[in-house]
Amino acid sequence: MKGKAILLICGLVAILCPAAFGKIIYVDDDATGANDGSNWQNAYIYLQDALADANSVEKPVEIRIAQGIYKPDQGAGITSGDREATFQLINGVTLSGGYAGLTEPNPNERDYEKYETILSGDLANDDISWDQLLEIRPSDFRGWFDEPNREDNTYNVTIGCNIDETAILDGFSIENGCYLPGFDSCDGGLFVDSGSPTVLNCNFKRNSASSYGGAISCINNSNPTLINCTITRNWALFIGAMYNYNSNPSLINCIFSENFTEIPKGVIVERGYFPCGGMYNYNSDPTFVNCSFINNSSGGMRNYESNPILINCTVFGNSADSYGGILNVSGNPILTNCIVWGNIPGQINDGIVASYSNIQGGWEGEGKYRCKSIVCKSRLLGRSKRSKYNC
Repeated sequence: MKGKAILLICGLVAILCPAAFGKIIYVDDDATGANDGSNWQNAYIYLQDALADANSVEKPVEIRIAQGIYKPDQGAGITSGDREATFQLINGVTLSGGYAGLTEPNPNERDYEKYETILSGDLANDDISWDQLLEIRPSDFRGWFDEPNREDNTYNVTIGCNIDETAILDGFSIENGCYLPGFDSCDGGLFVDSGSPTVLNCNFKRNSASSYGGAISCINNSNPTLINCTITRNWALFIGAMYNYNSNPSLINCIFSENFTEIPKGVIVERGYFPCGGMYNYNSDPTFVNCSFINNSSGGMRNYESNPILINCTVFGNSADSYGGILNVSGNPILTNCIVWGNIPGQINDGIVASYSNIQGGWEGEGKYRCKSIVCKSRLLGRSKRSKYNC
């Protein structure tokens, strides 16, 4: 476990070191100049045009994208309304969102929360708002697979296939992908196949799929790194937020919240494919550092033939038919300095090794300790989303 954690930290240092970019390409949907990406005034108005430019020149390249909404069916040679259109990540290309752009005094100012840059799968611009959805759907997130106006959304907002860690996605809201063409489909937000992209400071929300990984799916030996990401209010039939199949992603300072699943009546779930709102690991060994799984329906995490490592993580307030916290079907998950509390109907089950952790109801392990419920609950509920504490 220590060796894997050290490698993860070393990789993080390498990722966060400044890169020397050969070319900078600008994108701003408010630009009125030559539309050649050379500066903010002459920025491309469509991200797809910038990606085509970046793909044709020597790497590394940075694409700086101003605040606004960008859709994958916009750009030269792209068919408007094409549900198969997607933003394809490229080796040696960094996509940097959150720039102020031409509408602000300093276009180069960057704040990905203040200047939200949205990659949206809502091609027709007709999805209803979250507040509108709450008015017409039950508050427990059930019955939303027929959410209005999503049948024409793009299948995958972003895709990373056969790429490495130099393909970087940094500072975006990725939303409204909707892969619902048939029963066996996965991911609406980010689909990774045999790839290891780096994803930083991104918010995945309201993405959906008919089967696996409404927000993120990693298959076929994919090993992406996600840092400072939030995955919230995504849904699918089986795995609402993230699905890992034969893959070993690394996640640091990430939050999974209010993701959910819904199995229609009459659907038989095969062995190993349990519904899970937060994450499902199948033959995968992901690593989590300072991550949280909070208030996910159908459980926080489920593992089949998998050996995830959780360090300084919180699993709180998740609900499921069995073990709302962490369900281990087979494998050897390892928890160190973690909190597993307030999950319904259970916290963790056999096969999980926990040390120096707060687990409601108690759990045998090195450094075992247990807080009084009122203390732990108050601190959990009042905790800032990225802080760490000991009860």
